Amino acid sequence: MRRTIGLIGIGEAPRAEQVAEIVRALPPDVAVVEMGALQDLTRAEIAQARPEGAEDTLFTRLRDDTPIEVSHRAVTAGVNRRLAELEAMGIGAALLLCTGTFRGIAFRGLVLYPSAILDAMVRAVFTGGRLGVLVPLPEQVGALTRKWEAEGVEVIATALRPGAPGEDVDAAVASLAARSPDLLVMDCMGYTAADRARARLGYDGPIALGISSAARVVAELIG
Repeated sequence: MRRTIGLIGIGEAPRAEQVAEIVRALPPDVAVVEMGALQDLTRAEIAQARPEGAEDTLFTRLRDDTPIEVSHRAVTAGVNRRLAELEAMGIGAALLLCTGTFRGIAFRGLVLYPSAILDAMVRAVFTGGRLGVLVPLPEQVGALTRKWEAEGVEVIATALRPGAPGEDVDAAVASLAARSPDLLVMDCMGYTAADRARARLGYDGPIALGISSAARVVAELIG
């Protein structure tokens, strides 16, 4: 039987670029079912799902590639609807396509959280020093980077919207590289391998990319 994993984005499906990043790391006999947390909502309903402050803000893109900011609570509710659909299909494993922290998720099978994967990997290799972090939105710089704080770790962060042109990547990386971080974390599933390659032009230290880290764990567990 061909193994299958659900990929649940926090916006609408399809997100071809994100899925391609995941599939590249998987064995050829693993199938994926892509879903979006907001795919069953109308445009009016999505517009009403506005975030209430930085802690409630997630960044994603709609099917037509429109960038939006959406409430974490609305996304969590949508993720649970998609997980229920996966259960009904007999699929027992799912990967969330977001490095945000989620609570209140209900699923009888295995849910892989990129936030936990990226956090564990970074903490396993980085015990102290200056940690550079890229996040999607300026208002998330404080809210999303507090999780990286630890004794002996100085966190520096800047915003880089996923899908931004190369010169924006250059500028964001340069602003961090000027402060000589010991490791750079690209803390969003919207950042791609191409973004990391561009970042390497301006920073020669180690880079942890959320989407490839999560994909490799998926391959290890179900490959």
